[in-house]
Amino acid sequence: MKDSDIVGHALAEVLPQSTKHWFQTPHLLRLNLLLLVPLLSSPVAGYDGSPMNGLQALEQWRAYFGHPAGALLGFINAAQSIGSVVSLPFVGWFSDKFGRKPVLLAGIIMIIIATILQAASVNLPMFIVSRLVVGFGGMFVVQPSPMLIAELAYLTHRGKYTSAFWTMYYLGAIPASWTTFGTQRYESEWWNGIGVVSYYLTLLLDTVGMKESFDQTLINGLLQIFNFGAAFSAAILVDRLGRRTLFIWSGIGMLVSYIVWAACSAVNSNTGSKPAGIVVVVCLFTSFFHYDIAYTPLLMSYPTEIFPYSLRSKGVAVELFAIYGSLVIAVFVNPIGLENIGWRYYIVFCVFLVVFLAVTYFLFPETKGYSLEEIAVLFDGPSALEEHDEKSERFVMENAGVQSDAHVEKV
Repeated sequence: MKDSDIVGHALAEVLPQSTKHWFQTPHLLRLNLLLLVPLLSSPVAGYDGSPMNGLQALEQWRAYFGHPAGALLGFINAAQSIGSVVSLPFVGWFSDKFGRKPVLLAGIIMIIIATILQAASVNLPMFIVSRLVVGFGGMFVVQPSPMLIAELAYLTHRGKYTSAFWTMYYLGAIPASWTTFGTQRYESEWWNGIGVVSYYLTLLLDTVGMKESFDQTLINGLLQIFNFGAAFSAAILVDRLGRRTLFIWSGIGMLVSYIVWAACSAVNSNTGSKPAGIVVVVCLFTSFFHYDIAYTPLLMSYPTEIFPYSLRSKGVAVELFAIYGSLVIAVFVNPIGLENIGWRYYIVFCVFLVVFLAVTYFLFPETKGYSLEEIAVLFDGPSALEEHDEKSERFVMENAGVQSDAHVEKV
């Protein structure tokens, strides 16, 4: 793929021309290796921050913590998201005040402490506190990482790198899900790590007759591998296909999947049809596939690109606040909806998907082929680029003055 197709003709003309691959170029190799640190921070969220609702499928965990239910179970499940929501008003300001790197390091330290607490939990309060700390510290990792990648990555690598960030979530979710599967029959008090079989998935499989812990954890483990494959493929192709195309394709695919899902769930509920139940499981995979080709790779990548530097940190923090705030609500609302109106609850998602698809079609611009500064022009007009040029020129002049003074002193 030509550089001009990725960053546009204007930037492609001034980029160094080389016939070597990036891994054959020393400075690009060093840069990409360094960027692995923020890139691989999302598996922390995938493993330590995985939804805890699936642990209710494991009798060992329920018995150890006294069979939590109702509002208490909902609070346990939401604890990580609550911790995230609490930290986000501060994280955006910290990233601007102290820089991306110090905030990222602070988050890693908090995650390590929370992991020790969670592994050593001997009672429910200790377990809940560890979940809150995971959520709080996790945002100090998740918020600055995609910005650091977008701002430091080589121009022709930016799209793939930023899209791969949230895709790497599944590198944490995959071992977590298979740990749950592999230990789900153990009777000891070494309860099964971080279970990523969500309460939503458990209820779904219950409604189609798959109620065994073995079946649920196996399907979840396969689903995580499937998700990673779909999301990673989209991240690799993002510069070729474009962000807007992936969003629209994703919305249409999810809408069709949910319509079939709702219809087959209704048939299974009314007649007990096993084939209809199997189709529901297939729809689970197809809906995740279409989610993964856009919302997994672009969930953090697209907002990071469209915010100008002055607003990027705060904008990403607001986005994460909306995401994790929604998760807190969903933890309580989804089980209630599924238990009270069953398959009809899927119609709610169909309505939301229609709205999302319309918003995407009419309001989402394509950022393929533009630099971060040129993307700012799409939203704020030519003045955004002029302001950036003025700041860049002032920065160069100030640093040139510092270097000149230093040279005079040495002489």
